[in-house]
Amino acid sequence: MNYKLLKESIKNSNYPYRKFANVTQKTESGLRRSIDNQTLTVFSLEKICDLLEISPSTFFDDASSVTVSGNQNHIGGIGNGNRIVFTSPEVKALKQRIKDLEKIIDSQEKMIELLTNKK
Repeated sequence: MNYKLLKESIKNSNYPYRKFANVTQKTESGLRRSIDNQTLTVFSLEKICDLLEISPSTFFDDASSVTVSGNQNHIGGIGNGNRIVFTSPEVKALKQRIKDLEKIIDSQEKMIELLTNKK
């Protein structure tokens, strides 16, 4: 996760830092500490992104790794959590699969339309 970009986004927003702290249910110092230590929870990231009106994926590269540890689901946290890696080839393959399935659906819809109009 790109914590530097997150800090810049918060700084460049029209909201005071305490607003981000409030929506994440943290104190200002607690939120700053979470960002500085790179132990921000998924909940906090989602709330920050909601306020910024951007996707959490903004802060991840195409080949980012996410560490999930404990019950708090820390992103980039320290611990012996599970490691989930999203790579660009996987994303491209999934996007292509979606396009292929959309073509199949279109074809099936056309077939249904033809069959229902012939009766």
